[in-house]
Amino acid sequence: MSDNNLLRFNKTDRLMFLDFETQNVNLHHSINLPWQAAFITIKGDNEVNRKNIYVKWPEPFEVSVEAARITKYSKTKVDKLGIDPEEAWKCISDEMSKAKFVVGHNFIGFDTYIWRSMCERLGKPCDSIVEKLVDTAMLRKGQKLEIDFDSDKYDLIDYQYKILHYKAKGVKFSLSLTGKECEIEHDYANLHDAMVDLELNIKIWNKLKWEINI
Repeated sequence: MSDNNLLRFNKTDRLMFLDFETQNVNLHHSINLPWQAAFITIKGDNEVNRKNIYVKWPEPFEVSVEAARITKYSKTKVDKLGIDPEEAWKCISDEMSKAKFVVGHNFIGFDTYIWRSMCERLGKPCDSIVEKLVDTAMLRKGQKLEIDFDSDKYDLIDYQYKILHYKAKGVKFSLSLTGKECEIEHDYANLHDAMVDLELNIKIWNKLKWEINI
């Protein structure tokens, strides 16, 4: 891949950073749906849109004790600020359709399932976004494993899925750990709020994109 084609030099395409906070860590809509979604869209070095969405589902909504503790879930806050799930879906879907890439940390291993679960629960179309995905967790894991991305050998999606399924005992690449290892200043105490997570994710991306040739 020539330098001119690297994402670090791309000033024209929209990158949508997306994150969900959910009921638990399961991957099926029958037992797990998002109660918060946030996105920040950038174009080049400029932020062009951001949205912090609380989703108020009409049916009884249970958040696991552990998930509530980690994410500081507040039913009162969601009841007050939450919007109808269909409105939330449209807001996310419209922004996603404009984006060349959808970026997240562990998005391939988790958030992509949550998005599909939301679509299925609402009976909405869920066109595959796999070809758009850039997962900073997989890029960091590959970096730690010293498995370089080589565009002559891999499609970027194939590479990320290869890394996802590569078993590596003791190799950790969480959002928080990655940020700290990269010496990034951030509000780490309030991570697991979707918007706070995204702001760190963008900082991580801005570092990794100069270290990994994609």
